[in-house]
Amino acid sequence: RVVFSSGAPIVQIPCFGVASSFSISRQELERFLKGKNPVCDYLVNNTIDAVGRNVQIDWTRIIWDATAIGWVLNEDGNLMEDKTVNIKMPLYNNMYSDECSENIMRYVYYINRDELMRNMIEALTRGESEVKK
Repeated sequence: RVVFSSGAPIVQIPCFGVASSFSISRQELERFLKGKNPVCDYLVNNTIDAVGRNVQIDWTRIIWDATAIGWVLNEDGNLMEDKTVNIKMPLYNNMYSDECSENIMRYVYYINRDELMRNMIEALTRGESEVKK
């Protein structure tokens, strides 16, 4: 509530229904990241350990924080779609006020999961010589 009423620039990426659509499976982790470099191996192992190595069913893991990076990289609008809206104040009952503030924010309403995933995998698997350019 303090942030929403502060007048500071805000981008809201709702967790459920938007950011929650950006997930990766164990199979994708192993296929696209395993063995590519030490950072990728760390991410693969850390994620698999967090879920449990002995889990026998297929699973996916939401990558919440990568969506914020995706918004910053979204210059041409291919990673996600957003719009400018007037801020509605969050209430204490987990709802939003019906009244709109004069303040505006960017509101992300759609993530292109496959394009953001491709972008993330390419960034993580780039060779050191490419990253230094």
